[in-house]
Amino acid sequence: MKTTVRICVTVLIFSTLAGSAAGGRLLDRIAAVVDNEVILLSEVDERARAALAEIPDSLPKAQRQEKKRKVRLHALEQLIEEKLIEQKIREHHIEVSDEEVERQVEWLRQRNNMDEKQFREALALEGQTIDTLKKQIRHNLQQQKLIELQLRENPRLRAQVQVSERDIRSYYEAHYATEKASEKIHARHILFLVPPDASEQKRQEARKKALEVLGRLRAGEDFAELARKFSDDPSASVGGDLGWFGRGDMMEKFERIAFSLEPGQISDVVETKLGFHIIQVMEKKSEGPPPLEKVRKEIQARLAREKFQQALGIWLKQVREETFIDIKL
Repeated sequence: MKTTVRICVTVLIFSTLAGSAAGGRLLDRIAAVVDNEVILLSEVDERARAALAEIPDSLPKAQRQEKKRKVRLHALEQLIEEKLIEQKIREHHIEVSDEEVERQVEWLRQRNNMDEKQFREALALEGQTIDTLKKQIRHNLQQQKLIELQLRENPRLRAQVQVSERDIRSYYEAHYATEKASEKIHARHILFLVPPDASEQKRQEARKKALEVLGRLRAGEDFAELARKFSDDPSASVGGDLGWFGRGDMMEKFERIAFSLEPGQISDVVETKLGFHIIQVMEKKSEGPPPLEKVRKEIQARLAREKFQQALGIWLKQVREETFIDIKL
C-alpha cells in the first residue's frame, strides 16, 4: 500500500541535487561564464547543498575538500547545461501558453486520482504549491519544445530517437519474456485483534471468540457477514476482502497458510503477531509473462524516453562546442 504520494512533472530533462540556500555563504564570486551570462558560486553551492551535507566530517581534510570540489563541479555542469537551454529558449522565442500548463496540471491531478483539495495537499507534502508546480511545468514544456524543434531541424538527431520494432522486441525478450510464472490468490479474513501488551486472559478470550466464529462458518453462515460483524481489521467493511496478493505481500505465517488453501476452503484459527485470523481463499491464478501486445506501448514509451535523453546529450555537446564557456571554479 502506498504511504506517500509523489507528483512528478512529465518531462524532467535534468535531475538536480535539490537544496535550499545555505544559511552562511562563501564570499560570492563567478563560478562560470556561459556566453555573456554568469553563474555565481552561491548558485553552485545552493544546487549542491544537499550533496555537500552528506560528505562525512570524519574524512581527512584533503579528502573532504576533494569530494566537495567534485560535488560542486557536478552541480556547475548541471547549471551550465540549464543555462545553455535557457539561452536557446530565448533565442528561438519558445513560449508555452497558460492553457498548455493548465492541461498538464489537470492531467497530473487525474493521473493521481485526486480531487482539487487532495492534489494541493499532496503538493504541500512535497514542499510545492500550485504556482510553483505551474512554473516548473512551463519551464519543462519550453525545454521539451526546444528539443522537438531541434529534432525537426536535424535529421541525424531525429534518427537517434526512433524506436524500431526490433528495439521493442529486444527489450521484451530481455525484460519480460524470461519472467517466471507467479501464483496469486484472492482471499478474505476475519481478524480478532490482540494488542501486544494484552494479558494472557485477553489472548485466550480472543482465541475463544475466533473458534466460536469458525464454528459458525463451518455450519454454513456467510463469511462476509461474519467478517463485517466480528473482524477488527479495516477490511471488515468489505466483508474481510483482501483482494489479490502474491508471495511476500503478507506476514509469513498468514501467507503460508493462505497459499496452502484451495479456493473456497476455510482455514483453522491462525495466530500471528496481530492476533487470530480465519482465512478463506476465494480464487487462485498463475501469472506468466504478459504478451508483447499488452506491454508494447509501455516499452515503446520507455525506449523513446531513453533515446530522447541520448539525443539531448548529443545536442548539448554540440551546443557547448559552439558556445563560449569559461569555468572559473
